[in-house]
Amino acid sequence: MLFRSLFTRFMLEERVINRADGTALRARSLTRVDVPLPQAPEWAFVLYNEILVNVNSVRNGPQEGFDENRFVVGMNRQVTEQISVDFGYQMQVQNRANPGLVKQMNHILLVQFFSGL
Repeated sequence: MLFRSLFTRFMLEERVINRADGTALRARSLTRVDVPLPQAPEWAFVLYNEILVNVNSVRNGPQEGFDENRFVVGMNRQVTEQISVDFGYQMQVQNRANPGLVKQMNHILLVQFFSGL
């Protein structure tokens, strides 16, 4: 088996932001792949990317267009049938409306817990 899982998700979220005049809409698209390690099937190599785009512009709030990108590479450990943990590196690029700071890049050591309970 090449993939333990191949997952895609699309979300449209409504955000109410302090001091913004209205509701901000943001689309989120995530694609994730887990590739199990043959010698240790409870472990998998993980790669995923999530792109976030503002659908509308809100006065005193987010502006329409690219908002954020989250790229993750790491390992996943299946602890039980319902619980798993990701360990890895996340590169997060954020668009900022501040003059002089158009984009911000964050480098993050990531630990995430997942539960299917």
